[in-house]
Amino acid sequence: MKKEFSETKTVISPDGKTITTMTVSGSSETTENSSTVSTTFTASNTTTSTTTTTTVKNGEK
Repeated sequence: MKKEFSETKTVISPDGKTITTMTVSGSSETTENSSTVSTTFTASNTTTSTTTTTTVKNGEK
């Protein structure tokens, strides 16, 4: 009997600049007296940049 599984998690850093996506997938196969499990793990990081522009007019503090 063969079972497939896949799970994806996305984590965003507290400052909102880094997004990490992790995926675990694989399969397990069970026969009468043995079982085989194979898994694959992938992770990717995405960094976002935020630009803040402040405009100060002459004479203002």
